[in-house]
Amino acid sequence: MANTATLSKDPILFLGAFSEIGTPLTENLVLAGYQVIAGTTSNEKLLAVQGRIFAAGGVRPKGFVADLTNADQVREAYCALDLERDTPLNLFLFPSRGLEKIQGFIGRELARVTSSKLDQSKRKTLQEATKSIRELVQKDETQAYNMELTTAMRDIVQLLRRNGHLGNDSTVVTLSSSGSDYDPDNPSTYHGPGIYLPIAFAKVSLVMALRREAQEDGFRFLDYVAPVVEGTQIAKFFQNICDKVAEVYPEARVNFPTISQEDLVEAVSYDLLEVSGKPRIGTRYVLGAAEISPTRPSSWDIEFPFF
Repeated sequence: MANTATLSKDPILFLGAFSEIGTPLTENLVLAGYQVIAGTTSNEKLLAVQGRIFAAGGVRPKGFVADLTNADQVREAYCALDLERDTPLNLFLFPSRGLEKIQGFIGRELARVTSSKLDQSKRKTLQEATKSIRELVQKDETQAYNMELTTAMRDIVQLLRRNGHLGNDSTVVTLSSSGSDYDPDNPSTYHGPGIYLPIAFAKVSLVMALRREAQEDGFRFLDYVAPVVEGTQIAKFFQNICDKVAEVYPEARVNFPTISQEDLVEAVSYDLLEVSGKPRIGTRYVLGAAEISPTRPSSWDIEFPFF
């Protein structure tokens, strides 16, 4: 299949524009001359994004204000855009929700199994702690929530497809984490930590569906996979686990790759706006600032407590 040059100048519907990565990337796109429609969950968040971009010298982006899991809100937000049928769009899917749904009950169990106050005779072994936490992760409520969000994003893609907004010049972009890493040729191969599996499963389901739809409809699809971003909610969550486990289970091995927010945004911006010759459908591994690889690096192999 033919290669693509840089991102087309068609408007960008950016869902997740208020996320920790979405906001600076939205700013870069606006300052590069793109018309961005910023998807957020509230008017307050939209105003914050608009204010930051305006202060940097850019044009305030339009808003797409909706809870992505609320079909009525999504339809209302879409209708408010007043787009003509067959108006080409680019679509960025960067929703940042999901982790909070597992933090509560997993956090309580982690506190219980890693507490230094527990009498040694009552403390679970690392194997026992792993078993109890992995059982919690498999709870239906966690998987159901993340699949609900995935289904909602797929519904939005279908809405745009039906109305002719995703054509040959359109690019759909997703951002995945090494915490939800997968093999595009064998999606059942999961490289991430077990405690993140429900979120990872939902994200991989979305990515694989988008790959199929891109092949059917001809739009471009790029899935950027990056290490855990330093300072984000998930990075703090994982680091807290590592710190606690190191105290109680010194035999546990810990390794998960990270990247700074600045390096990730710089790399994705550069790859989208400057790099030609990319495959029309592909996975792009973010290794560092302006450093992208089409293949997954072996250094990303994760060793993690309760894997």
